[in-house]
Amino acid sequence: MRFRHLASALLLGSIMQPAMVGAQSINLGTGLSAGGVALADGATDPFWTTSVNGGATFSAAKVLGNSFNTPCGCSILPNALSGKWINTTGQIGTGWPIGQTVYTRRSFDLSGYDLTSVLLSGSFAVMDSNLGLYLNGTLLPGTTLLYPSYTPWSFLTNFSVLGTSGLFNAGVNTLEFRSTSVNSIYDGVMLQKASVDGDYTPPATVPEPASLALMATGLVGVAVVGRRRRR
Repeated sequence: MRFRHLASALLLGSIMQPAMVGAQSINLGTGLSAGGVALADGATDPFWTTSVNGGATFSAAKVLGNSFNTPCGCSILPNALSGKWINTTGQIGTGWPIGQTVYTRRSFDLSGYDLTSVLLSGSFAVMDSNLGLYLNGTLLPGTTLLYPSYTPWSFLTNFSVLGTSGLFNAGVNTLEFRSTSVNSIYDGVMLQKASVDGDYTPPATVPEPASLALMATGLVGVAVVGRRRRR
């Protein structure tokens, strides 16, 4: 009888693998690969998308190289390894309509995260005006920088949001720039040293059916041996 209980306990323990909590980080920088490496000029950003028609449709953003920025003489911040300029075309002429709202966004999934431990932070720059940086549709204070009062392409603006703010979803979240162009040229957004960090608990691993069958067979053998020993 003891062997039967032992077999059941071992089988249950093999199925219910303990979940290990650990710190995880999601890199949100613009113009970066999935591994966080700076992409080549003109490359397609795998995460960020843009819309120039009021959010009706979105297309993948492109990396705007430094060589396109330097002729301007407008004190445009250079690209960095932690984030590069992106816009609609990857060229000087962005196709952003003058005076209209352009949306640049990406999503990230916080499933399995302890939302109370989450911290979203980074630094951004925008050409020409930034109507605001939004998290799940909520404007983050201090992120509205309008030209000509500001020239937000010439300096980095820091931001941070704590998980205790109540702005995060326990699942998919959206970070979004809403910006405008005054000349439909030299337009784009850049997010550097940006990430969302927090305590993450991976889902419990369940062995495949074939593995379960193999373990069950072995445990039955243990029980049989024990019964013979008792006899």
